Amino acid sequence: MQRESYVHGNSGPPLIGKTIGALLDDVNATDGTREALVVAHQKIRRTYAELKSRPEAFASGLLALGLEPGDRVGIWSLATIDDDGYCRNVGRIKDMVIRGGENIYPREVEEYLYRHPEIQDVQVFGVPDAKNGEELCACVISKSAKLDAEGIHEFCQDRIAHYKIPRHIRIVECFPSTVTGKVQKFAMCDAMIEEFADAAKVRA
Repeated sequence: MQRESYVHGNSGPPLIGKTIGALLDDVNATDGTREALVVAHQKIRRTYAELKSRPEAFASGLLALGLEPGDRVGIWSLATIDDDGYCRNVGRIKDMVIRGGENIYPREVEEYLYRHPEIQDVQVFGVPDAKNGEELCACVISKSAKLDAEGIHEFCQDRIAHYKIPRHIRIVECFPSTVTGKVQKFAMCDAMIEEFADAAKVRA
């Protein structure tokens, strides 16, 4: 009987080809101080760095749940805990954008942009940048023809951290997606990179 496997994130593909130890190495390099929610009902809180420093205890905990060596497991999205003890998902690790040394979670920016009355849908992602490493880009489906990039920038100004304001904003009619309807951010990123390359050729 094949064991059911959890997924990476809320709806991502199963975590294949990477060990838990390797994933913890990656996360610890950028988000070691964030809490990894392991046994919330027992109020046990461990950061990613603490999990990395105690691999035996981490493995023992997984085995105690009935897992067996070699089983695939899920590593959930990054989360934050507010002062009231509520957990808030801030996005998947692989989606994180590092802009000028600042970690940005696109989902946080998307949730803010959804407050704009003229935005129907939005996807935020990172694109390569020579100066800052990465820059934020937002592709927006508008409810009306009135909305433009300048209006979105003004909506963000002085309301969210300046480094979280998307530098590149594009108004689009639809998002590229799979046959099942899952949005393909990588395709939007590739399109932006191609756009930048074409613009650079024109300037040259």
